[in-house]
Amino acid sequence: MFPNQFKALLFLLVILTIGDQTVWASAKNGKQIETTEKSLPAQKHNTNQEPPYSEQQVKKAERLLSSLPENVDKIKILLKVSDWYEPSYNNPKTLEKVFQYAEDALRISQAIHSNIYSGKCYLQLSMIHELRNHNSMIEVTARKAIAVLTQTNDLDDLAESWVMVWSSKMRTNAPIKERLEPIFKAAALFEKTGNCFD
Repeated sequence: MFPNQFKALLFLLVILTIGDQTVWASAKNGKQIETTEKSLPAQKHNTNQEPPYSEQQVKKAERLLSSLPENVDKIKILLKVSDWYEPSYNNPKTLEKVFQYAEDALRISQAIHSNIYSGKCYLQLSMIHELRNHNSMIEVTARKAIAVLTQTNDLDDLAESWVMVWSSKMRTNAPIKERLEPIFKAAALFEKTGNCFD
């Protein structure tokens, strides 16, 4: 059983997905939470992730990037620097920098034939397209992430990629069925990884 806070999150996601009138009608007969509590994603709690960079680390990384060999370590640095700049997405120059670092990381990932890092990069690009309000590109890059991450054991990022497909469907007012399918797929993956409230 999931605790009450997780049920509340599930309920809110369903309301967002199919609209409050449909949800309230279903909830009256007491079945909505029961049928969806195992189907929607919870917040991601990945204890294996490294802490984000500080401003000083970002500046140092940016100075070193051009001299680093093109390998997994450089990809990780590019993605972390891109992540660091994301909160200042309201600045067009900063957002372009975020995008460029993610693109560079993707290019290297593809050159070294890394499905895991190509998937992470496509996921990052999908999130950046969301910040840029490029709604159609959110799904395009998320599906590219899904295509490569399906060939790996990285279920967390695969689930996050399905969440991005859901986000795209929500932003474009897709039919309810199209909105529910990706969120249920994400939920099933999150459940496998144990990334839900304990």
